[in-house]
Amino acid sequence: MYPITDVDIRQSNAQPLQVELGMEHTHLLYQEMRDDVTGIDRTGLMYAHGDYTSPSWGYLLSVADHASHQQLEVISEDGVDALVAAW
Repeated sequence: MYPITDVDIRQSNAQPLQVELGMEHTHLLYQEMRDDVTGIDRTGLMYAHGDYTSPSWGYLLSVADHASHQQLEVISEDGVDALVAAW
């Protein structure tokens, strides 16, 4: 399995990574330090999906700021993944 590299957060500050294996993709929900045009750093909740055998995942999305205790579940039916996430 290839890792997602360069996650900017201290291990002591991060909640556990959420990993779910679906029929279409491997799905990850994790925390990372982020900022935007304001330049204010904050803990952001990120979502990524891709093929676990690929070294490069093309889908990454910022989900929420100052979020913690993330939970992720994938329900696959007829080869299609549906995601349920909470934080």
